[in-house]
Amino acid sequence: MSGAGDRRGWVVVGLSGVTRGGKSTLALKLVSSLPTTTAYLSQDEYILPNHNPAHPAAPPPMVGINKETLASVDMTRMLGDLRRVLATPPHDLALADPCQLLDRSQVVGCALQEPRPPIRGCARDSGLPGVLVLDGHHLFGHPEVPPLCHLRYFLTLTREQCQARGKQRKATSSFLTSPLYFDLCIWPQYEEHLAAVRGGVGGEVRMLEGATPTDSLAAMVEGELRPLLGLAGAAPESC
Repeated sequence: MSGAGDRRGWVVVGLSGVTRGGKSTLALKLVSSLPTTTAYLSQDEYILPNHNPAHPAAPPPMVGINKETLASVDMTRMLGDLRRVLATPPHDLALADPCQLLDRSQVVGCALQEPRPPIRGCARDSGLPGVLVLDGHHLFGHPEVPPLCHLRYFLTLTREQCQARGKQRKATSSFLTSPLYFDLCIWPQYEEHLAAVRGGVGGEVRMLEGATPTDSLAAMVEGELRPLLGLAGAAPESC
């Protein structure tokens, strides 16, 4: 899989798939363990505030908004930040500690603040290309994103697995954890995006079982990354 464009020494990995599928966990593992400078951008960072009229209404009989669609993401801002990263040599990019990536209260909508918080990642003076990890439940639904990705992955879960993970996850809004929101918003949007990706949207995308241990998924992705970084054999270091 390959993308096009001027990346100033970046290799781009795109992670998409089901909400609760482990995208952010896998992203954090890659960002913290790859043996080169890494940076991270997530669609969650660009989710619009609840009062924004761009959110579509949730299907009836639910009252509220549906935050699972691409309309709920400020893709103009995300693409601007994405292009800025790719236009900056890895050693020149200011990066913040990535360890808060799994705290959704610190992630959702944070990129829309003024000024924008620093991009999260790990800086390493390796002399290798940097790795930019993108994640989002509709990442490949925007036509400008897939061509920029060298590697594209889509994490899947069964309906039962996704529901079980929802019971364990702390949401930023209480209505996001309701069974009705799952039935009317989360699962239908996932099935729609999955069908689009299987139909060719996003180009060549590798399907991954989201229930697979994160370490195993990260090792597989790193194995496919290493030739793109000009590496073979050496073990990665932690951030």
